Amino acid sequence: MPRINIPSLAAINEGANEFLAQTAGRKIFAFNAPMGAGKTTIIQAILKSLGVVQLEGSPTYGLINSYATPGNGEIFHLDLYRLNSTEEAFDIGIEEIIYDNKYCFIEWPEIIRNLLPTNTVWVGIDVDENDMRTIQFEL
Repeated sequence: MPRINIPSLAAINEGANEFLAQTAGRKIFAFNAPMGAGKTTIIQAILKSLGVVQLEGSPTYGLINSYATPGNGEIFHLDLYRLNSTEEAFDIGIEEIIYDNKYCFIEWPEIIRNLLPTNTVWVGIDVDENDMRTIQFEL
């Protein structure tokens, strides 16, 4: 399983670039990590690497942030923490988002696991005692 170490917040952009290089060609990313592991922060660094200029913060309450980029088209960042069922996922248009061949970064994806395409990149984040983040992912 590939791993990327991010020793500090100062190295997050480098880690985001390395993540994109190692996952080139993939567009759907499911981030499954504990609260406080840095999912949103890492996703925002990846979004910046993809050309997003104005970040909106975590989509925790709105569930979906959508960004237009000149080189990568529309990009989605979803936070499904507040979803209670797959029916609610259908109500927000999840199928159109995940099957539209656009970049999609999903926090708390477990509730829609059975809806995600087989080429989804599953991403985990571990935090050690020195606050170093290790991103590991399955291609």
